[in-house]
Amino acid sequence: MKNKLILMLGLVLSFAACRKDRAPENKLQSPAATTAAKTIGARGTCTTIQSFSAKEGKRVGTTFIHTIQVSYSVKPCDPSQNIGVNIRIYNYNTGELEFEYPGAPLSGKVLYAGAQIGLHRVVIESVDLNTGTVIESQQTVIAVTSQGA
Repeated sequence: MKNKLILMLGLVLSFAACRKDRAPENKLQSPAATTAAKTIGARGTCTTIQSFSAKEGKRVGTTFIHTIQVSYSVKPCDPSQNIGVNIRIYNYNTGELEFEYPGAPLSGKVLYAGAQIGLHRVVIESVDLNTGTVIESQQTVIAVTSQGA
């Protein structure tokens, strides 16, 4: 009976000690400015970022190195438009820039190895390379857990 009581107490304490960070809704403030500017062409509004997703990747080598996998596709609204892609990953709680890939290809997958357990904000930007202005920006928040993908 005493062992069962100790076991139950241990389970309750371990569940209480485990907590998950949750991203506050509508509070995605960061050091990077985000815009939702879209190009208006003859066919209406154009979205340059065709697809964008981020997820926790598989652990690399050891259980201590976690990854974030970003999949994306960007397409210019006009074939003559010269655009580039910037990808950034921030620590959600501190706002610190953890990873940056300026000049990424227009589509593909990017793997960031070295992510810490916790929340991360992933930002993708399509940029007009002639003027340096951000055409469109999207972001998402993901959690890296100890279990991995």
